[in-house]
Amino acid sequence: MANEPEQGPGGWGPRAILARLRFSMADGAMLVVAASAASALFARTVEAMDGSSQRSLPPFKYDVAVLLVLAVGFTAVGLGAYKRHSVSQVLLQVTLACLALLSAIELGEAGWNRALLYWFQASFALMVAGPAVARRVVKASLPRGPRRSWWKNTLEAVAFSWFNVMLVLLGMLIQWTVYAIVGEIL
Repeated sequence: MANEPEQGPGGWGPRAILARLRFSMADGAMLVVAASAASALFARTVEAMDGSSQRSLPPFKYDVAVLLVLAVGFTAVGLGAYKRHSVSQVLLQVTLACLALLSAIELGEAGWNRALLYWFQASFALMVAGPAVARRVVKASLPRGPRRSWWKNTLEAVAFSWFNVMLVLLGMLIQWTVYAIVGEIL
């Protein structure tokens, strides 16, 4: 009786929930990589906000950085839950989305406007078109089973990282537009 796990109604309790979570060393390594990419994005966003030419933005430098990183994380969790991706695949999506946004910020800050235009095509090719072709090859060459499913889901996570970036940029554009309109009204 003393060694029985604590369970509430329906088998849910602290130990029952922990028993259902699966977290491996590979997931821990991906967590470190995703956290470093997110912190680099946060730091670079704060730095870019400090040098902003708009006088109304510096008070919001930490707000914008926090909201950007949270948007990437929550969008990755939502897309991963939608397709039932593993923790590592969601963290891979976060890492790639943060690196893509970080590279876009760097290109914009350097004043490379033409390169920034090509960034959209290059990121689409690397994060959507390439994995889509690879996914088709995996489906055709590997027999049905867990290995094939893992490859398909991982390639989907890579493609979803681009959609993550586009959703976050669209959300930021909408927020900035609302902020500008409300600022003009008030």
